[in-house]
Amino acid sequence: REYFGLCYISEPGKYREWIALDKRLGEQDLPRSNGNVIIHFAVKFYIDNICWLHDPTTVEQFYLQAREAVYSGRLECDKELSFKLAALALQEIRGDYINDEMALKTLMKYNLLAASFGQPSTPPSYHEVLQHYKILQGWSRGKAIINYLNKATELKGYGVHFYQVKDKNGVPWWVGMSPRGIAQYALQDTYNPVQLFKWNELDNVYFRDKKFSIEINHGSDSYSAVHNKQYSSVLMHAWYSPNSKLI
Repeated sequence: REYFGLCYISEPGKYREWIALDKRLGEQDLPRSNGNVIIHFAVKFYIDNICWLHDPTTVEQFYLQAREAVYSGRLECDKELSFKLAALALQEIRGDYINDEMALKTLMKYNLLAASFGQPSTPPSYHEVLQHYKILQGWSRGKAIINYLNKATELKGYGVHFYQVKDKNGVPWWVGMSPRGIAQYALQDTYNPVQLFKWNELDNVYFRDKKFSIEINHGSDSYSAVHNKQYSSVLMHAWYSPNSKLI
């Protein structure tokens, strides 16, 4: 349970915002649509290697979240990998291939193919997925899940939580936190970070009064990087969160 949290999406197309578990929901500023709040159970803390997960239920939750992220496009992959992942998900759900009709129904029912590549009923997409699915004959459900996760964890965006911030000039950016470290992204590109600060390079991390800063151990020198400013030869960077909580 230490890996998971409860979250909501404040606006369509936005990233997750996490609910403070030490406060009642009524004490938190949650967005409401028609008087309702949609709360999601999700992975909050990722790890470097899924082999460190020992509980099968925990592994399955990581898998289900990765599968949803691929379908929604939050986790980007190329078309060929999307077909392979969809085939692995078919093997996990249905077991060995039986016939085309059953495979197609499962693809559509569970949204296994990345939405950006069209409907799974489209002949080229459907044919490619089936070819990968058929060669998985005899694979166990657990093997399919682990192989899916192994491929998903290699993608650049896997395990990254994004938070929108601004630099001291008011320019908006994304900051992404993941097992790899803390990265800064352009607003229109959450795939390629402008710069990544690895955790072993960080001396200190601060977040207070909407201001997030990190101190970097850069060889014999140290400098402070504060959330959301353009990177240049200047050693001081400043970023600011729109509210008093970041994670």
